[in-house]
Amino acid sequence: MQRRLTRLGFDTKANGKFDASTRTVIGRWQAARGYPKTGYLNTLQHQALVTESVSTANASISEKSRHRTRRRGGGGGGGPVGAIGGVVGGVVGGIFGRR
Repeated sequence: MQRRLTRLGFDTKANGKFDASTRTVIGRWQAARGYPKTGYLNTLQHQALVTESVSTANASISEKSRHRTRRRGGGGGGGPVGAIGGVVGGVVGGIFGRR
């Protein structure tokens, strides 16, 4: 479960133990997917986590980055080129402390 969460962009310390740290990360995954944030998976959530596509998760992360960048005034129009420019602008701005 920990490795799967990490592949989906939710960093865990994969130690094989279902501990408080793991439950915290599960709660973040649940919140990001619109589930109640309990830190424990029910059967349907477990199935959703196991079958979730890594590319879908990366797309949702990229979408969040694009929206965050737009609020900062970076990026450009829509489309893939504007999205890439926005993400790069947000990263460069973050490196140099631009807010």
